[in-house]
This record gives sequence, structure tokens and C-alpha cells, in this order.
Amino acid sequence: FHPPYRTDDLEAYLQARIEPSEANINRAIAAASSPELSKSRQVAQLAQLLADFGRNDQLYRLLMNLPADQIPATVLFRPAFRNFRQDPRFMQLAVGPGFLDFWRRNNKWPEC
Repeated sequence: FHPPYRTDDLEAYLQARIEPSEANINRAIAAASSPELSKSRQVAQLAQLLADFGRNDQLYRLLMNLPADQIPATVLFRPAFRNFRQDPRFMQLAVGPGFLDFWRRNNKWPEC
């Protein structure tokens, strides 16, 4: 796989996916936390990484400490987040971005 542009965070993420050792995962997390990345990309990258490797407690700590408008709502419903969404804490998190209000208004609930 050769992306059109290579970045340190992408390479570290792919290496962790190929060989998910503790060292590779931690390296990917550090690369995704780089201040060189935009805040929104940093949060989305970290969220994806933590979900991919089942680090839901870290993921909740990350997201619960963000303002609601900085929660990367588009990534929360990806397949890697399935176990994350089944945690009771997800409903607390769903309040901020307005998911809970939307689900109540439309009576359409996600499979969480």
C-alpha cells in the first residue's frame, strides 16, 4: 500500500495494524498525538487508533474531555467502534453532539 502522500502518523498506524505489538501501538498513538497535526485530524486519528486496538477506556477519557463540537462524530459509527458504542458510557457521550436529542425526536435508535 503506497498512499499518495506519506506521513509519520499514517506509517506508524499501518505498522501497528500489521504488527500490533504494544510498542507499535504506543508509537502510533504518539505519532497521532503530534502537535504538527490539526486538532481535528489528531482527535480523529487517535479515536480510530484507540478503537482499533480496543482501548476503550482511553478513548472515553479522550472524548469525554472534549467540547461537544470537537467530538469526531463521523468516526463513532465505524465498525471498529462497535464495542465502544455498546458501553453504557456511550449514551453520556451521545448527549454532547446532539445524537440523543436526534434519536429521541425521530424515535430511531442506533444498535448500541
